[in-house]
Amino acid sequence: MDANLMEGARNLVRYACVDKGKSVLLLVTRDADFPDVVSCIQEAVREKGAELVTMKVDGWLRALGKPPKALVATLPVVDIVIQQGTSMNAQASYSQRAMYEYGTSFFVNMAKTPEGLASDFGRYPLELLYAIGDKVLKRVQRAKRLRLTTKAGTDISMNIHPRHMGGYFYDPRKAGPGSSKAFPGGEFGVYPEDPCDGVVAIEAFQPNVKPPQSILPKPLMMTVKDHWAVEFEGPCADWMQERLRTHGDKYAKLFCEVMWGVHPRSGVKDCRAASNPNMLHCAV
Repeated sequence: MDANLMEGARNLVRYACVDKGKSVLLLVTRDADFPDVVSCIQEAVREKGAELVTMKVDGWLRALGKPPKALVATLPVVDIVIQQGTSMNAQASYSQRAMYEYGTSFFVNMAKTPEGLASDFGRYPLELLYAIGDKVLKRVQRAKRLRLTTKAGTDISMNIHPRHMGGYFYDPRKAGPGSSKAFPGGEFGVYPEDPCDGVVAIEAFQPNVKPPQSILPKPLMMTVKDHWAVEFEGPCADWMQERLRTHGDKYAKLFCEVMWGVHPRSGVKDCRAASNPNMLHCAV
């Protein structure tokens, strides 16, 4: 086995708090069934002396799709689920029941390719990442108002509250059972408070929403007023308006979230984009 890949797998298993006596479900979906990655995770779980079951399934739509019945039945009887591929919707009834009634903990591997898990991104010392995230959190918590700007033209300001910020950079061992975390983490996020006004320069869309273009030739400017997206101007403006009208409800244009990366080794091939310190993520 590749030494770096095995080190990344051990990092994931340690992040998931796998230990002797725990029962672990390794859930592999077809889009991420990389044999070397799966084998290394399996070996890392066995090294801990945990009970391991591997289940391979087809993927499903995260928000509205239904996972296999055999998977739903298995969730309440295992301690830990390591998701290699499609992540389960943490707000779905089957996930909520497993987490809060039975204490099942979910961990999504965001370094799911051999290149990602073997890289510095997948092997980065978790305690150091926790310290970086905690420092960012404490710094932002001291403020009452946040202004975000980018070279592309984003300039948006919002009030912030210490209880409405966080991200994926906490030590899961302090969270207890019944939680949902992403590995290796490295994203910091804020839920804006009123007043929230400004403009967001959209340079790219997530490909899974099937935009006409993922990376735009020039920014699409989204104007936010009183917490709502009120105007779109530039590439894909018509598509964006139609997408929000046909795929959302009356809250579809509510400006609801900003995130940026705090992982020092993000940005390599096959890492999670949201953990990249060079990227600002905004959501309606």
